[in-house]
Amino acid sequence: MDKVVKERFKGLERALKLQAKEYKRRLNELNGEASRIKESQDKSISVEKFEGVVNQLNARMDGIVNDIQALSDVHTKLEGRNAWTEKYIPWGIATILAIITILLSYFQIRRELYTCFVRWARSRILKG
Repeated sequence: MDKVVKERFKGLERALKLQAKEYKRRLNELNGEASRIKESQDKSISVEKFEGVVNQLNARMDGIVNDIQALSDVHTKLEGRNAWTEKYIPWGIATILAIITILLSYFQIRRELYTCFVRWARSRILKG
């Protein structure tokens, strides 16, 4: 029976040595794993941080879109004004020049008529 117990202990010792070797091999494999995991985590960001950045970018984009829309509205208004001025200002200038010409002609004719009348009246007075 001693022999059986001794063999059993020897078997247990061999099993423990094999198990210790296996643990050692696994630990060697895992030795640098903690630093690799840390490096990987440092290279990546959390979901919360990512969502925060995305929300900030979305807010900026909304602001830019609003600014572009405001500039587009102003541009459209200016184009409307330019179209109006390009269309009506030349006609307005022509109309004003025509009125001035008519007034100058009227006063020129009036002066000439007055001068003719004065000459006619003087000639009548001097003859008569």
